[in-house]
Amino acid sequence: MREKSRELPPLSKEGKRLLYRATHRGTRELDLMLGSFARTHLAGFDGGELETFAAILKLEETDLQVWLLGQEDIPSGPLAPMLRRIREHCLVAGGGLCP
Repeated sequence: MREKSRELPPLSKEGKRLLYRATHRGTRELDLMLGSFARTHLAGFDGGELETFAAILKLEETDLQVWLLGQEDIPSGPLAPMLRRIREHCLVAGGGLCP
């Protein structure tokens, strides 16, 4: 049986743009991982978190994929905490999207 879709909180114009970018990366795996995270968390982000997520969406797909799938360690730096949040989201809520 299919679960009813839950009501999403309203997003700002920037939030809608980021949600679209998160769900249209080019690879299905990243669309699922980043899109699920964005749908769950974007509405609660402050300005700094929105900027960080936008910067993550500009990263190369191959880098994002190996970091989020745990094939390589997430490098230290200002994006690392958000990348870890995305990876954790995939592990907990992703239904097997991440290992």
